[in-house]
Amino acid sequence: MKHSIQLALGIIILIGLYFFLSKNEFPVARISMNQQGNLTSAISNQKKSASLEQKEISTSANTLQKKFENLSASEIFTQYLKGNMHGVEGQILLDTVRGKKLERTTFNYKTISDLLKSNISSEEKATLAKLLGDFYSQNDVEGLNARILDDLRQFSGTNDATLGRAITLTYSRLGFFPDSEQMLASALSLKQISSQEYYGELSHLLPYAPAGHQKIMINSIISGNQPFSAEILTSLLQDDRTRNRISPDALTAVKSFILQNEPKFPIEQSEFGLMDAVRYGEWAKSYSMLTGNDGSKQTTPSIVMRLTNSQADPRQIIAYLITPEGQEYMTQTAQKDVLSKLLERVNEYASKNPTNSTIQDVAALIRSKSKI
Repeated sequence: MKHSIQLALGIIILIGLYFFLSKNEFPVARISMNQQGNLTSAISNQKKSASLEQKEISTSANTLQKKFENLSASEIFTQYLKGNMHGVEGQILLDTVRGKKLERTTFNYKTISDLLKSNISSEEKATLAKLLGDFYSQNDVEGLNARILDDLRQFSGTNDATLGRAITLTYSRLGFFPDSEQMLASALSLKQISSQEYYGELSHLLPYAPAGHQKIMINSIISGNQPFSAEILTSLLQDDRTRNRISPDALTAVKSFILQNEPKFPIEQSEFGLMDAVRYGEWAKSYSMLTGNDGSKQTTPSIVMRLTNSQADPRQIIAYLITPEGQEYMTQTAQKDVLSKLLERVNEYASKNPTNSTIQDVAALIRSKSKI
């Protein structure tokens, strides 16, 4: 178990923050016991139905992928164009094509563009829109980029929620364009993307916007008050080239926004999720960088000084110590007394949760790396 958790942690930390977490939430209201029972039954039936449908789709996907696993993207795309499979099967086929990297040719572009204007399902069109996005290239020798952007713009504002969402998010990830914000705002007003996604996409676009416009964008992002935006900006700032693209006045606002959005753990102290730990670990790395002391000069990282506070959540300490930076700190610090205090908090937390295997494993991992 110990080895498996180490492997899982390593993979998760390397992946970092580019995650979209989806939650199915139902509004809470004051209702009668009978109504509660009816609502619970309805939700249960919906979940069962969705589960069966997802299982059928998964089975179909596995069958098709196995059938075409030895074919190239071009060969699978040719099979799709024969018109024998549409709807869910067509979408699965196109997803397989996309996964195998369809060659960027004028013919393939024109075929995809024409298909987007046809009467195939929304799901197929959504995947085709993503394929168009994949064709967008910095090395545009064929001159397709402008045509790709025009195609995507043509379908922005559509009332087809599935297609509209795919178009908007694909267009947003290609770079900053004069109409990028307008397209996102339109999709938000049509409820094709959520507020979290809207401000998240603005955060992704910020470094690529004109320098004179970045302060306006960060002010808008701050007004949205979305922790997810802070997570994205935290990740972006850790790349020197991306950070250097942000204007000084916008960067000051970004730093303040990140520092004010320290990730939260669940209220219940016994709950320790690895995703929560990753979020905090990323923020902890940025905290030391943004406060001017990452421990690179044989000094104690400022995040460590913050975590030695007796009010610090022990899960924050664990989240930092399992990062590469935290493990480096444990093996290189000369201030063993400070490290010992952190380890005491970790061990105390683990002792209070003896039946939680995840907590026990990460605590054991930290002890093994601490050299104390």
